[in-house]
Amino acid sequence: MTSCLTCKSSKPVQFSKNERVIPMWMKKEGIYSLLPKILLESDNYNAFKSKFKTRIPDVTGIKVKIPLDLGKSKKNTWVFYWAAKEYDDLLKPSAVKPVKEVYKTYKNSGLKKTNVEGKITLELSCPQTYRVDGVSYPGHVHFTTLKSDKTWEEDIYTSDIICLLNNTQMNDVRNSKSHMIINSLDNENYSMEHIPNSYNLSITELNSMDKSKRNTKIDNFMRYHIKKYPKIYKLYCDEKITIKEIPIVVYCYSYACKSSNNLITLLLSMGFNNVIEYPGGILEWKKHYEVDSNPFSVKSKPKTLVASSSNKSPKNKSPKKKSPKNKSPKKKSPKKKSPKKKSHKKKSHKKKSHKSKNIDKLNNISDYIIIKKKNKKQPDVNEAVIFGFGLG
Repeated sequence: MTSCLTCKSSKPVQFSKNERVIPMWMKKEGIYSLLPKILLESDNYNAFKSKFKTRIPDVTGIKVKIPLDLGKSKKNTWVFYWAAKEYDDLLKPSAVKPVKEVYKTYKNSGLKKTNVEGKITLELSCPQTYRVDGVSYPGHVHFTTLKSDKTWEEDIYTSDIICLLNNTQMNDVRNSKSHMIINSLDNENYSMEHIPNSYNLSITELNSMDKSKRNTKIDNFMRYHIKKYPKIYKLYCDEKITIKEIPIVVYCYSYACKSSNNLITLLLSMGFNNVIEYPGGILEWKKHYEVDSNPFSVKSKPKTLVASSSNKSPKNKSPKKKSPKNKSPKKKSPKKKSPKKKSHKKKSHKKKSHKSKNIDKLNNISDYIIIKKKNKKQPDVNEAVIFGFGLG
């Protein structure tokens, strides 16, 4: 996972210390300090000229709260934090912007003081993904602290951000199809109930694969399902985003379920950097909206096919046997001297309807049969998470 351009560590820690290396894009802009211009140019952030006051940015779109523990050595310390520009419109996916454009203004920034224990909660808008030299970076926030001599520390720290949707925002995203929506549970749970316009990518199944097969599976999944989201697909076809820059929302069963977070971590490690989460999952969604189910799930498919064929045959045969007593069908058949044409038409008609129905059913369930067979051989981690509430 590439969290930021100047970060030392790419591990999923609370925050990491940046290297003191000025990126080329900053040098091209005439910037030779990792400290943002606003700290260097505005008297509002000069401790020698102004008495500091808490400043929180005007939050638009998705609100983000990041609790941090900087340690007791940083108690009662002023912290300045900043991030890339917030989403222009959550419901209208757009091209990934260059870094200098998302950091042009520092509206998505704030100033707060740590408490007596050195803890602080940063508040800002969800920052958008940006691109530097063809490489995109996920949402993150930078911050620095004020030293005892009233100057800003030159060491910059970065904390990764996973933006979270509430149920109203999730419903808007679902209706607008502005993000690819992924259910991270196993196929059986997905088949029973899932958010409309969402598709199943089981973290349990992915974890059972070797790295090469897993990467292929995810890449094929993205390229296949992107076509079902016209807004995103157009951006991809116009080469305004790459396959790894498509906007994605991941969800599982509830706040206690960990599979969505595990899938997000996996996607980030593979370079899918435009990912957010709906933590309420199915449990919260059902309280406000309807869910979809897969009527052609692995369990129900054989039963429905047998039932449909057995139900149709006796119903169709019984009326035909009763009706011939009137001898009307017998008279009709000999009168027309083209039995071959009739039989041919009937046979072709039956074949077409039979094939079309089967094709439709198989199209709906073909992907899931393979997944189900694999899940039978291995323990269901996601199910333990759902009913274990936090295990795993």
